[in-house]
Amino acid sequence: MKFHDRIYRNNVGNKYDIREMMEAGEKAESEGEFEAAYAHYERAAQLGSAEAMRAIGGLYALKEFRMIETNNIMELMAQGMPAFPWNMQTQKIPNFRLALEWFIKAAEAGDAKSMCIAGTMLCEGQGCKPDVDRGLVWLARGADCGIEQAREIMALYSKPEREDIPDAEYERLLMQFESAAEAGSGERFALYERLKAGTDPQLARLGYLLVSRRNLMKEAFGMFKYCYAESGLPLIPAFTKRGAWESVIRLNLNALPSEETLIAISSDVNAFGTVKELHGLRRAGAAEYVSPSFGWLRGRKHALLLKPDRACKLGDESMKDVIERFRLTGEELAGNTALIVEVGEKEYSVEVAAITGERVDILLRYTIGGPDRIEQYAEPQLISMTMDQTE
Repeated sequence: MKFHDRIYRNNVGNKYDIREMMEAGEKAESEGEFEAAYAHYERAAQLGSAEAMRAIGGLYALKEFRMIETNNIMELMAQGMPAFPWNMQTQKIPNFRLALEWFIKAAEAGDAKSMCIAGTMLCEGQGCKPDVDRGLVWLARGADCGIEQAREIMALYSKPEREDIPDAEYERLLMQFESAAEAGSGERFALYERLKAGTDPQLARLGYLLVSRRNLMKEAFGMFKYCYAESGLPLIPAFTKRGAWESVIRLNLNALPSEETLIAISSDVNAFGTVKELHGLRRAGAAEYVSPSFGWLRGRKHALLLKPDRACKLGDESMKDVIERFRLTGEELAGNTALIVEVGEKEYSVEVAAITGERVDILLRYTIGGPDRIEQYAEPQLISMTMDQTE
């Protein structure tokens, strides 16, 4: 038999062997026999099957297969958060590191679907430190192979050149993007990519839209990422930083939809007594509104109203104690920023909302010492507002 005939017959044999192995693996996987499925897929992968390599990646990423135990202690430490019993979590999770290794093997073997999966995991930092540049390379290869989803994911992680978009045009694009996202239209990715080219104050408005709509439990907005300033701070309307027995809430006033927008803060331990210090805000009255219950905070909120003082500049001598207590950086004080220092009991819940006219948007929810689970979701409704006589 000639040499090339032997090669031809071996290749044909391999194809039949691989098909049988894949069928056996898929059957075992459907029956929950993951170790048996892995054995079949591994033999097919050794014969060069990119499909089998992808299947092994799927076992590690998507099945209860050789899961690993992890805890969030390092994450808490990195965030400067205290490690209390109630915020420490130990759980078993998929082995994303090995999943990524197998998806990359399959991608290198020419599997277009794996190019898309590997690119997404690299961008997300699943199984690795986030590597957007490398992830975009794999996504581009997947897109070139005809995987349309790869093009969409590229729009989520691309780094467009900043451009001078007039504010009125940016607001129009925001409205178009919101409509397209809710409708599931394909143009939502192109609109999002265009919005990411805005200035930091404009990106803060994008962050406001994403945060407020996610807090309305609108899943259509969950895939879109927050943008970050060069300092690394997320361009979102509000986030909190925990001290020993108190928290500071940082507000990005650029994110607010209007100069008439008021901030409402409510707590189950009485927001009027919980708020300890204000920087860049002043008390303006009280509001009552209804939003979902969570933690220890019930659905009917009795909120302290705060009015942004845009003329206030943070970082002067009067804030020295706050800066030291919360280890605030210059980046955290920069820009159009306001701070709320609140202190409550050992266990309490806080909600921060923005009120524009009669619209209530939830910007931040957190619970100290307990779960943040939302109960019986309902869209927020304003009941009443009472402004101080000085307003």
